[in-house]
Amino acid sequence: MPARALAGYDSRMDSAVLERLADLDPGEGARLAVLVAVDGSAYRGPGGLRLWVDGEPPLGMISGGCLEADLDARTWPADARGRLVHYDLRGGPEDVWGLASGCHGQIDVWLQGLPPGRPSPYRSAARWLRDGVPATVTTVLPAGDQWAEGPQGRRAGAEPRAAGPGERLFVDRREPAPLLAIFGRGADAAPLAQLARRVGFRVRQAGRTEGPESLAGPEVPDAAVVMSHHFESDRDALAALLRRGPPRYLGVLGPRERTVRLLPGPWPACLHAPVGLDIGAEEPEEVAVAVVAEILAALRGHGGAALGARSGPIHPARERERLGLAGLDGAGPGGPLGT
Repeated sequence: MPARALAGYDSRMDSAVLERLADLDPGEGARLAVLVAVDGSAYRGPGGLRLWVDGEPPLGMISGGCLEADLDARTWPADARGRLVHYDLRGGPEDVWGLASGCHGQIDVWLQGLPPGRPSPYRSAARWLRDGVPATVTTVLPAGDQWAEGPQGRRAGAEPRAAGPGERLFVDRREPAPLLAIFGRGADAAPLAQLARRVGFRVRQAGRTEGPESLAGPEVPDAAVVMSHHFESDRDALAALLRRGPPRYLGVLGPRERTVRLLPGPWPACLHAPVGLDIGAEEPEEVAVAVVAEILAALRGHGGAALGARSGPIHPARERERLGLAGLDGAGPGGPLGT
């Protein structure tokens, strides 16, 4: 089988794993599973992560529950050499360890240790991503040579090399999580910041004490929400955000009539006022759900309607192509890599 590269992808589902990887102390050891190939139906595509740190519950999902129990039962030391594990789930659900599996494909998972006191490409990549820097981790399978690369010559791990006979490359390319700027520190802003972080956003927050200019940074935010409940401060925050170049999503809390007074004249296409989807939200936590859902829909080009009203597949072919799952060496969507 010829060597080939398989592209991973940035996924909000991996945000907790990447955050924990970035925070690992030098003395902490851990184990990491990386989904490296899928052929057929599966809950995740290549790039899915699951992390085990001693004394903590596992983080991340490789599948929708088809594989996690088996992976959690496997043990290997943090300094062990990495290895490929192949799962063939094409049999009926009763054939898969007695689980009602919703996966009906072949899946390859790379298992590796993250020894304490030893540099790890995935740790380095996670820290770069947290700082807003794109990162790529390449793994030579099944040999296990691995390195991370980023802009401006950033590199960690082994020396890059081509795949040799019987080897193939898994290339896990990731972009930084989107940046959400929140202007406001009231009781309703805290649940929004917490939920946004949980679903994978990086959050920059400021209030009236800091002033709207404190939202400025090296990056224009992907999304911003203005919610200080102070008219003049909200007006200044809107002006500051639009002056830098409008974010892809800009939401304003409060009645539409108030936003008309805050921002008279034609509104930019990115403006959403009142902010959030109409789900009947009342409590701050409910408002946070409505706002985060609308931001996700806007950034991903979806309308926010019920999935039951959608015709066709939930993940169309163009999404599979974006994730790098189609047309690899003519072998179909990411065929299995190993045994």
